[in-house]
This record gives sequence, C-alpha cells and structure tokens, in this order.
Amino acid sequence: MFEFYKYHSNGNDFIIIDDRNNKISFDNNFIEKLCSRNFSIGADGLVLLKESKNFDYKMQFFNSDGYEADMCGNALLSFTKFLYDHIEKKKIYNIETKKSFYKTFYKNNKVSFLSKIPTLLIKDFFIDKFNLMLDLFDSGVIHGVIFQKNIGKINLDLIGKEIRNLKQIHQNGLNVNFLEKIDDNFYVRTYEKGVEKETLCCSTGALAAAQKLFLQNEDLKKIDLNFKGGIIIVEREKEFLKLSSKPSFAFQGVFNTFLNS
Repeated sequence: MFEFYKYHSNGNDFIIIDDRNNKISFDNNFIEKLCSRNFSIGADGLVLLKESKNFDYKMQFFNSDGYEADMCGNALLSFTKFLYDHIEKKKIYNIETKKSFYKTFYKNNKVSFLSKIPTLLIKDFFIDKFNLMLDLFDSGVIHGVIFQKNIGKINLDLIGKEIRNLKQIHQNGLNVNFLEKIDDNFYVRTYEKGVEKETLCCSTGALAAAQKLFLQNEDLKKIDLNFKGGIIIVEREKEFLKLSSKPSFAFQGVFNTFLNS
C-alpha cells in the first residue's frame, strides 16, 4: 500500500506521491491507470516528489496519458502547496523540473512562481481551415494562442484536437489556447496536449496568453486571466513573469500496486 495526495489548481488536478525512495515502478501504463477517473484515483496528471542534488526538491510530472512532460505550471503550484503542507514549511522553494528549475513562493495560501519570459516562436500562423491566426510560444512547454470572439461557444475538444496535431506548426504537437477580451476582462480556454481534452485551467497556457498581451501593450504590468476553474494572475517582474494562484489540497489516501500488473 502506498500513500498519495490529491491537489488541484483551479480544477486542474493531480495525484502527488513522495517517491524519494524510488519504491514504485511508474511505467506509462501504470500512470495512465492511476489517472483514470473511471477505474482509479483519477487526475489530469501525476506528480512525483524526487530528491534533487542541486535544489530543494525535484518535481517529475506526467500527463494522464502516462508520458512525462517538461513542465506543468499548475502541477508546480500544487507541488509547492504539497511541500508546505506535508514536507517542509518554507516561504521560498527552489524546485528542479525535467529541463529547468523554478523559484516558488508560499504566503497565506497563495503560491507564486517565477518563469522566464515565454519565447515567441511563430507569429501570425494562419490556420486556413478554421480562419484563425495563431502565435506560438514556448512557456516551458509549447503553446499556441489564438485571439477569438465568443470562445465559450467553441467546440474546443474538436477544434483544439485538430490544431494540437498540426505538424506544420510544431512537429511534436502543441497545447491550444483561445483568448478573448470582454470589457476589461480576459478569458482563456485551453486544450491540453497529453490530457487530450480541455482542462479547467492551465498555468503555462496563462503564461503564453499573458505574454501575447504584454507584447501587444507595453503599459500592461499585471493581468488577471479567467479560466473555467478560476483566476490566474500574471505580472511582469524584470526579466521574469510571476504567476500566482491558490492551489488546494483535496484529499489523501492509499493505493495498491496491483494496478501495475
């Protein structure tokens, strides 16, 4: 029997396991079973706590399809809250990820992290089939951002899936974000690669969407982005973007490794 913790950030939910002793074999099939909402715990992804040689802790992240990803912003927020709740209470954590590291902050149930400014890879890629214009960013993972009206009416699981697989945009596929401004408010919907459906919130998508807005308006210093699951705040901070939200601890339990058979 092994212990797990369930956390979410604005509805983007994760199974978190302390795997510093490397006692469990996490292959793709096992992870996919753990994340199944019908047959197991259920989640958008799996987060493993690992030892780090150079930083406080290491976060290893897998999407619900069982494959490891370079980064997940909401997983990092949830992971930081998990560390504070169950491992070590600190105000600042230095966390290693697959290809980088992040400084995260915990204060009064709010978690923030600093990210490098997302890189604009492609500007104004025209998607003829849907008559849409996309900008492509690397915000830790690859995200396309599309400005569009009435995003609440979009069949995102259909359109997002097609755009996600367009090799002419990115060979390995991409996450797809639709962004809309209504009055003075910004709204985002995200189709996530690896989850292969719309998720309630995506922090790396928020970074990409925010950077698109910052590039369009240099006077903007802070943006509140409204997702279905809640609000992500992104601020300019010198050569970084600072992302903040309030992840939550849902429950904890135990599971058997028979799922891995």
